Amino acid sequence: MGLVGRAVRRDRHRRALRARAPSQAAIAWSRSGARVRRRGVAGGRRRRHATDGRSRRPGGADRRDERELHDAAPRSARRGERAHRPPALRRGPRLEHEYVNGRDVIRALLPLVIATAIGGCASTPANVGPPDAQARGASQHVVAEGPVEALPAGTTFVSVLALPQPAGAVLGPHSHIPGFTYVLGGVATVAFVDGKTVDVVAGEAVFTPANVVHVHSNERGRGVAIALAVLLIGAVVGLVMLSRRGWRWTPLWLVGLITIGAIGVADPTMNDWYFIAVRPEAQRGGAMPVPAARRTHESAALADLGPGPFLERLDAFVIEPGGRTMAHRSDGAETLIVTDGRATICVGGAKTTVERDQALTVQANTPLQLLNVGTAPLGVVRFSVRPKSGQLETLVDSSPC
Repeated sequence: MGLVGRAVRRDRHRRALRARAPSQAAIAWSRSGARVRRRGVAGGRRRRHATDGRSRRPGGADRRDERELHDAAPRSARRGERAHRPPALRRGPRLEHEYVNGRDVIRALLPLVIATAIGGCASTPANVGPPDAQARGASQHVVAEGPVEALPAGTTFVSVLALPQPAGAVLGPHSHIPGFTYVLGGVATVAFVDGKTVDVVAGEAVFTPANVVHVHSNERGRGVAIALAVLLIGAVVGLVMLSRRGWRWTPLWLVGLITIGAIGVADPTMNDWYFIAVRPEAQRGGAMPVPAARRTHESAALADLGPGPFLERLDAFVIEPGGRTMAHRSDGAETLIVTDGRATICVGGAKTTVERDQALTVQANTPLQLLNVGTAPLGVVRFSVRPKSGQLETLVDSSPC
């Protein structure tokens, strides 16, 4: 019975394999993308094989059946089945992939690239000019600006007065033409009749409108000046008392007295500021408002800028060694005041050297450019007056140097 039983089981197994083997039509169907299990189209689910009651190794017969079924189909059919099986029927996690066509990407990005190129061309000035006309190593910021309804009648000029004030000094109350108070050192206090008070520190400015009553003073240095005066008086009294008792500590005390006197002569409490304005020709070379004042700059007569209104403005430049501003022209007059270093100013093809605490005025619609040919940073303050509807800076095609 053992041999007969084995033969019966073998025969049943062969019939099961023949029943489950895929036909050529099924293989062709799988190539067309139909959902076909690898074990064949018969049944659709895995069949359990008849046994004689004895236990079988888990998965052993199934794996053997799968190998035999796989070998029963032609090799070309097996390759075709693997190649043409849809991704959803392949082994492994079912991940859905979206494949992007490169041409579609190009079509989608092409309008964006064209729009960017057109926008870049539109935002670039048409008259950028050659490299030597472009700015390099220069920074600029607006310090202050103010509106002016009308300039003085007749011939006018730009005036720059330096007005230092010792501690506690007061200038005013008074009113005058519109202009700027630009502080070089210390703190300048400007008090207006409406109660507004402005403390202007070094590198800043305040605009004073026309015919507005105000007062210029140096209030911040008052306390330091009082302290220096007390120290000086105490040093003198101490020196007199020591001279009566002996001369042992007199030399040391005398050194202290000289030091305090030197500090007082240097006057660290004094402020220093410019008043910059457009004046009528009648005020050229006029009397100074304070004894320590100095006339830094008086320009030639300005060309007619029209009836107004106008806009006056202060800009501060810092130019590194070897740097330059952009070559430009303005619809108004420009006055360039050097506060640090030495400037080379190109105007209409001519170069002019301007030292510290000096200035140069350039007429309207004249190309100019600032250069720093020195080894230290250059500081320049620009005062400009132009029609309110005019342009402050318009690039030129070439450098005026």
